[in-house]
Amino acid sequence: MKLSEQAYDKLKHLILENNFRVNQQLLVEDAVEICGFSRTPVREALLRLQEDGLIKLQPRHGLRICALSRRDIEELYELIAHLEVTAIELCIHHGLSSAQIRQLREQTENMRLALEEEDIYLWADHDRHFHELIFEFTENSRLIETAKKYNEQNKRCKDMVIKLRPLPWDSIAEHNKIVDNIENRDADTARKMHLEHWREVSKLFIKYLDNYHFLDN
Repeated sequence: MKLSEQAYDKLKHLILENNFRVNQQLLVEDAVEICGFSRTPVREALLRLQEDGLIKLQPRHGLRICALSRRDIEELYELIAHLEVTAIELCIHHGLSSAQIRQLREQTENMRLALEEEDIYLWADHDRHFHELIFEFTENSRLIETAKKYNEQNKRCKDMVIKLRPLPWDSIAEHNKIVDNIENRDADTARKMHLEHWREVSKLFIKYLDNYHFLDN
């Protein structure tokens, strides 16, 4: 792997994992030191990160870690919603095995047990795995890769909100309904319910991030 690719992957991971503060200023030399490479590959990586909308390069001032905007979140969750609806419809079209349905049920139960322990981070791990399984079961490699890209951005957003929101007990019933719709092969109900779910998630996340000044206007 090229040094610029390695630098890009490392810096992107740090940003998406919220290792930097929103709007934090860094010098290019800081990024060079973090990556341990020369300035040229790191500069190439920074240009890619700017194209991704994760940083803003500022002449003579280095770079700034970008905050999310309301429109960023609305567009992100609108896209994720339709990707997941497509995945669910494919699962329904192909039909899932009883073992696959059981895996989804197990993840929902694991989410419930995590909330009983008030372990929001463990809940988030099981929630993420639940959604990854739906894409995995489609066996559509392009859909899986596309979803992975945008779910990385979703994780950044969720990790900001996770410490601000109350325990999401309503998520258990919502995820069980998703599995019910897949098992019953009810694509119309699944589509309607899932799109509404993500609209509410978008509104909720904007509310919490705005209240704590994590959003740009």
